[in-house]
Amino acid sequence: MSLSDPVERRADGRFAPGASGNPAGRPKGARSLNARLAEVLAEGEGDSLLRQYLALAHGGDRVALRFFAQRLLDAPRGGRLVRLPLGDGAEFDAAVFHAAAGRALADGEITPAEAFEIGRYLATRQPTMKAHLVERRLAEADAIDAAAAAEEEAQAEAEAAASVRAHLV
Repeated sequence: MSLSDPVERRADGRFAPGASGNPAGRPKGARSLNARLAEVLAEGEGDSLLRQYLALAHGGDRVALRFFAQRLLDAPRGGRLVRLPLGDGAEFDAAVFHAAAGRALADGEITPAEAFEIGRYLATRQPTMKAHLVERRLAEADAIDAAAAAEEEAQAEAEAAASVRAHLV
């Protein structure tokens, strides 16, 4: 089929099976640029290409410098680093976390967009935070129970010792 031949269409205006709207398009079985590049890199050409591009960067090529800088430097994604004043263990307490973010927003230390992102982060972490908070409260309750049991045991031992002394006197 040449470019001057009309393309076959069905009665509803769609292309007939096997007939394309672009008869001069890529032939079947032709490989994409990405597939061909992957094959070249798999053959070991990647190292030499990388060395050549690195030489361009050393030579002052700004595009090559930017390429390596973007991939090698640790750039924060999506904004700047925000530090919130949280006490030890407070990172799992959503109320404390929200209050610290609200205070930082009110003081002008963070932008409303940053406060919004912190809120989104806390919303996604909420199930984990709740589980950690429950575990911490259970551990605190266990510690209180253990301290009360130890106190009762010490009191019982003191009473037993006093009873023994009373019998000896």
